[in-house]
Amino acid sequence: FDVPDVEKRIYYFPQWGKPGAKWHSPTTQFIRTKIVDPATGEKLTEVGSVGQLMYRGPNVIPCYFKNPDATEKSFDKDGFFNTGDLFEIKENGCIGFFDRAKDIIIRGGFNISAQEIENMLLGYPDVADVAAVAMPDERLGEKVCVYVVPKEGRKITLDDLTTFMKEKGIATYKLPERLEIIDAIPRNPVGKILKKELREDIKKKLESEKGL
Repeated sequence: FDVPDVEKRIYYFPQWGKPGAKWHSPTTQFIRTKIVDPATGEKLTEVGSVGQLMYRGPNVIPCYFKNPDATEKSFDKDGFFNTGDLFEIKENGCIGFFDRAKDIIIRGGFNISAQEIENMLLGYPDVADVAAVAMPDERLGEKVCVYVVPKEGRKITLDDLTTFMKEKGIATYKLPERLEIIDAIPRNPVGKILKKELREDIKKKLESEKGL
């Protein structure tokens, strides 16, 4: 199963997985999963579609205790729980992790996986660490901004990165349009990138540049 924290999540998905994967633990038989359109909630089945992963079963909570608002946001009318993860439907009934829904960058109506950008740029020889986030844009809604920690003694430009990515064959609309060089990527105690901080940072910088 192509998803972070595989060993913790493997129990939930008895039918779908990454081709050739071998599990170390048996899967739960009574979990039901589906991929839905984030905007409409309709079930997606077409190969290549990207949607939110939802599941239900005997080991999934039916609601949030004394919190009807959170329950309404996280569960559909059939009791499926919304994980907040986006998955792509692949061949042979498999699904693969695409990105966290809140981290998706929507540029002119096109969904861009921040994780895809990060994974590619981590392959650039001079990059030590990287985070990709959405930055506001009046015309397109959002554009890609990357925060990069260069390796010691190295200098990196936006042109360096976009040239590298083009050589890797990435679609033009996914290319970063702003580069911020920083000393360290902000992370929480378990190592997750604090993207909210970075989104707020670039928003403030853009406002300052416009004199707002």
